[in-house]
Amino acid sequence: MADKPQSSKDFKLVSVKIYKAGDESKFEIITALVDTFSYVESITSPCVAATMNIADSAGVLNRLPIQGMETVEVKLVSNPKPEEEQFYRFKLWRLTNRISSLQKQTYTIGLVSE
Repeated sequence: MADKPQSSKDFKLVSVKIYKAGDESKFEIITALVDTFSYVESITSPCVAATMNIADSAGVLNRLPIQGMETVEVKLVSNPKPEEEQFYRFKLWRLTNRISSLQKQTYTIGLVSE
């Protein structure tokens, strides 16, 4: 049991990239903007899902712009085996909880597997 992750703290986010919808030559690295990342997998669902809370003071929402169906790539490592990166590729399907204040926007993006 010692070689398996035991809690959510056993995982570390390595990188998060979001690609412009329809043009994967343009992307933003938003790793530093991710406040929380939640990943859900179920045997009753045909896809995996995730959500990310973003604290965006860099204006990513306006530069891409985020409108839905963007590709999001997530790399993470687990504590027992940090040399083995896990790679996930999602599609952004919703943007919720958007709040703007003092040159900063916070929002939640909903992700589903491709």
